[in-house]
Amino acid sequence: VTTSLTLLAGLLVRIANYLAVRLPAEITLPHKDYPLPTIFPPSSSYTQKDVPFPGTTPISSSSNSPTASRTFDNQKPLPRPRPLYIDRKLPVLANDDPATYGLFIEGVTFLAWNIAWLCRSQGQVSAFTEWEQICPMGKNMYKLLVDDAQSTLSALEHKAVRKAELRNGTSGRASGATDVIMGYFSHGMSKGFLGGAEGVNYLKGWKYQTPMRVVDKVKGHLQAEMQGAEWEMLDEKEWEMDEDGPQAIDRTSETKKAPSGTKITSVAAATGGTDEGRGWTKLKNRSDEAE
Repeated sequence: VTTSLTLLAGLLVRIANYLAVRLPAEITLPHKDYPLPTIFPPSSSYTQKDVPFPGTTPISSSSNSPTASRTFDNQKPLPRPRPLYIDRKLPVLANDDPATYGLFIEGVTFLAWNIAWLCRSQGQVSAFTEWEQICPMGKNMYKLLVDDAQSTLSALEHKAVRKAELRNGTSGRASGATDVIMGYFSHGMSKGFLGGAEGVNYLKGWKYQTPMRVVDKVKGHLQAEMQGAEWEMLDEKEWEMDEDGPQAIDRTSETKKAPSGTKITSVAAATGGTDEGRGWTKLKNRSDEAE
């Protein structure tokens, strides 16, 4: 997961740089003293602050001088980047560290929303009307880079034809109409400037102008999946059988020897349950019996 997100984040940053587009949610790629990628919420992006890697201490805080301490105390809290990496499986992370799990879900959603926003800015203005369409990041990147290539070429051909018609005075199309193709809108040119009136007007009206609406949808969907699951993960303690408890387990049932030398004990509840087709089969080592 971490490798895929690192490569995807790097590819997205390269595409945005090539198109001269500043992504709304700032991505920090791995570099010196910053081993893994992170992403900021749009509200905390491009603050021109040197934010350390999550879990590390800012360099300025390591100084013990009074001047440095006063300067550090007067600073506003640094923005908190969202991780685009995990060190364990997602269900385990959700169980062990819910806070980090929530930040990771936000980070991945910000990345997916960045891709959808870039696609919209480059001509897919009618796409991404539902939050589920924002989530498949690979599919959306493929559509941006591959599927839309033919439509871009066709639009360029039509544009050349219209220019020829305008020169000949035979065009019936309004001169103010513009076909948006990849590269038309950017932050690098005055014409088609995304921060100008034309760019703002082009992007407005999107249902998911802010990524937090998508984050809420994703978190709600994952929470519903966890609550509606027909199975649950049990830790080792829950597998331990308490012989002295009120629901004691009858271990006096039939015992068979397995070829591996491990005894297999059929377990049934003392409340009248039978061995056949009920309960669990617990493997018991000989060393345990010797004790």
